[in-house]
This record gives sequence, structure tokens and C-alpha cells, in this order.
Amino acid sequence: MTMRRALCVLASLLLFSAVVPPGMAGAWPPTYAVDAYEASGGDDIKASARIITAQVAAAGHDPYTEAHTIDIANATTGDQDWYRFTVSSHDAVAGIVYVIEAVSNDSRDVNPVIEIYGPGLAFTPTDPLSLNPYTTDPVAIASNIRGPWWDHLGASVTFRPVAGGDYFIRIRPYGDNSGSGYFDNAGRYTFRIKVGTLTRIAGSNRIATAVQASVERFADISLRGSMGTST
Repeated sequence: MTMRRALCVLASLLLFSAVVPPGMAGAWPPTYAVDAYEASGGDDIKASARIITAQVAAAGHDPYTEAHTIDIANATTGDQDWYRFTVSSHDAVAGIVYVIEAVSNDSRDVNPVIEIYGPGLAFTPTDPLSLNPYTTDPVAIASNIRGPWWDHLGASVTFRPVAGGDYFIRIRPYGDNSGSGYFDNAGRYTFRIKVGTLTRIAGSNRIATAVQASVERFADISLRGSMGTST
């Protein structure tokens, strides 16, 4: 190999390494760094679902949010994040509605799927790689496949519990029985749950309100922290 060709190869390798996003473990896009909840005990199965009842109650009618990652999505394995919350019989009778969202952050190709189960523990979730294309788990009582969310991708479910009890949320990458496995990217997403279907967006002035609206609807995180915003 000539010196010129060797320099060209080296420059190509350096360019490739420079564009791999921080947190990636291996080639884009099958893996990403695990989030804090995964690292502190795991939330990959129903039995270890993260309990968020107190956090949702404390938020009132404001959204409760958490930063998560889909840390693996390849031909055979897809990360699953499980959440668990309790609905009182009073709230179920009153017709309380929940909005549950999973929205990709700086990686626009993270395409989350939301599936909700319950009430109670008596269910067995279906392996996503056994599902027909563009379908969700038939065991779930509510679900949504990823789709356009302004300039990026996400999923949203408006859910009204029919009875009191424990409900479970599974968020995962898209996969089916077509033979391609989990073929959406690994990466970061925001989990959000709130009581009621309306979200109030406001700032201290018109400019700050516009920034809040942009943070709410667009994936670009460069606005976060500007004009006093922190989410």
C-alpha cells in the first residue's frame, strides 16, 4: 500500500469515528449506552417494572418525564423498558384519562412502540418477533406503533383504565416476524405520562413560551437550558 493510500484510509477511519454519536457501543445503530434505570437494577421484564405511581401522583396534571434509552435493537434482541403504576377504583370510575408518550430525542431513528397491560399480573406479553408486520401485542389493552412526531419519531397512547389495579407499560423498539428482527435504531427517548389530555406550555414571556413550545415538539436539544428552560 502506498503512503498516499494509507493516509486516505487513516483519514476515512478518523472521519467515521468522529461521527459516531456519544454513548454508542459498537456500530450505529444496534447499540447505545444503558440508561440510569437499566444500570441500577434493570427494567427489562414485567417482574422488575419500574414503579412510578408516586411520581405520577406528585406531578398532578403536569407531565411526569424520565430520560431513557433503547440500548439494543438488532436481529435477535430488543431492549424493553417496563413501567408499573396503580390506578385507584375511584379514578377508574371517574373516567380519569392518561396520556403515555415515548418520543425520540436527538436520534430521530429511535422508533418506540408502546403497549399497555392490565389490570393485574395475569398476563403474558407476546414476543415482538412473533408478531405480523405493523401489529402490536394482542394481549395489550392499548398500544401504538411508532410514527411521525413533528421532525422526529415517537408513539402516544391516550388510555382510560376500565378498573382499578396495577397497569404495566412496555416500551420497545419495533420488530416483527418478517425476519429482519428489531430493525429500528437504538438511542435515547423521553418517557412521559400525565393525567388528562392537555399540556400547558408557558414561559415568563413570549420568547420563553416559544422556546418551551419548541422544546415540547422538536428533537433538537440545543434549545434545552436556554431562556430558563431545563427540560
